[in-house]
Amino acid sequence: MTIIDRPSIGVVTELVGTDIVLTLESRLRGHIASHGSGLASVASPGDLIGFHGGTRTIVAVVVGLRFDEDRTVERVVSPRQEITLSPIGTLGRRGGVLAFDHAGYHLPPLGSAGFALHDEEIEAVYSRSIPGGRRITLGDSARSGGVKVNADINVLLARHLAVLGGTGEGKTNFVAGLIQRILGEFAQARVVIFDVNGEYAAALTGTEGTKVSVLGSGPDDAAGERFKIPYYALNRPGLTSTLLPSERTQMPALRFAIESLAFVESDGRHARPVGSSGYPLVDDCREDGAKDGMSALERLRNDTVPAATQWPHMRALGCLIAEWGCLSKNGKGAAERNAWRYGNVQPLVNRIRGLCEDPQFRDVVDIEGGMPTGNGGLDIPTCQTRECRDRSWRINVGERRKST
Repeated sequence: MTIIDRPSIGVVTELVGTDIVLTLESRLRGHIASHGSGLASVASPGDLIGFHGGTRTIVAVVVGLRFDEDRTVERVVSPRQEITLSPIGTLGRRGGVLAFDHAGYHLPPLGSAGFALHDEEIEAVYSRSIPGGRRITLGDSARSGGVKVNADINVLLARHLAVLGGTGEGKTNFVAGLIQRILGEFAQARVVIFDVNGEYAAALTGTEGTKVSVLGSGPDDAAGERFKIPYYALNRPGLTSTLLPSERTQMPALRFAIESLAFVESDGRHARPVGSSGYPLVDDCREDGAKDGMSALERLRNDTVPAATQWPHMRALGCLIAEWGCLSKNGKGAAERNAWRYGNVQPLVNRIRGLCEDPQFRDVVDIEGGMPTGNGGLDIPTCQTRECRDRSWRINVGERRKST
């Protein structure tokens, strides 16, 4: 790599942890340095500076500036401009082609000279020798004369990406442009956007293959296909996180309710095993009807109920939880609803009632139940609880497996 046509712009005077402190030459005016290919910015945040590193060039980025003055009583004796840099990798030749290695981490020795990078080197840093089939252009570098900033699409999408900027500086436009570029250059790309603030629907409207779905009811003039999330689509982890059952008393009741959900029907307030008469399962621990409630509960526990053809109303969860918690037999062997036992599960039942009555929850979650989607039956995948951590079991219509 040719470096003889680049004069030193400063000397490394301090190494602080992983930071490099470079004291600029006194002849350097402003933030511009010259080299064989022209001029380069060297002393603004984001600028790149090179250092000798044997067969490779150490590359560092400017992260801070400081103007240090040695003062006497009467005047400034020797003002110094210092910049702080962070190493980002090394440059070298591979088969005659200049390539940047961002994994190569090195620090220059004290006293070594820093120099401005050529345009070819800056382009190698931003492009990182990416094969054309995986390269995507993010934009132009404002600090380096319009050099294209490229990224490896596989690396870019395999990690988190932060887009930072103030209000109105174009963060949304950048992301929308990046998505359009991905869709335009990679035919097999599939992008899912959760557009909470409604910013991307307008930006991507008209893009080939784009489908807009609106979650919740919302304003009547909003474009796109509207849908709600069925409550049973939350699955076990989602229902558990939403309802927050206590581990010892409420979690077993919720587990039983979810297991039994595919075998009950509901009128929107009460529930019953499929094929039963009336709706004997309630969520309010009433005194009357305990015998019918116990009979229905025993049928569910003994797996003698046929499978339902559609999901019940969400209130059925509360009925199953309440009856699991409060139905028992007294000393005479008669069925009764025990108010003290009901108190253990009542907070969980109240949460279900509250959600079913909350207009904001109902706006995005469908609590009505209904026919299953696709060709399958009623199916809720299990979460990995303590009791079933070492097995993966599901509740399937036609083959019901109990937890142990």
